[in-house]
Amino acid sequence: MCAGFVLTCPPGLFKRLPTMTPGFTESIVEESALAWLETLGYSVLHGPDIAIGEPATERTDPGCRDVILGGRLRHALARLNPSIARFAELEREAGEREREERIAGRIH
Repeated sequence: MCAGFVLTCPPGLFKRLPTMTPGFTESIVEESALAWLETLGYSVLHGPDIAIGEPATERTDPGCRDVILGGRLRHALARLNPSIARFAELEREAGEREREERIAGRIH
């Protein structure tokens, strides 16, 4: 089962932070950071909601170790680079046609 939220930080970051005072927990920092990112327009999702087997699945690793959500990345790249996205789509379609022709025995 995946836990937490989809948000990553550099390895060892929390080891470099000073010790937190009593009553000031990691969850308070996490919730504050997520709220701030949401106000900047980022989508904040609860990790288990996008786990494999869930209706809104976005992960490909059953252990929830995905660092990059491929579908979101492809969508963002297409939105930011529409001409490149169209070229990639044409390349993908050509590859699919070639595969179909190979299967049909038209290409050796």
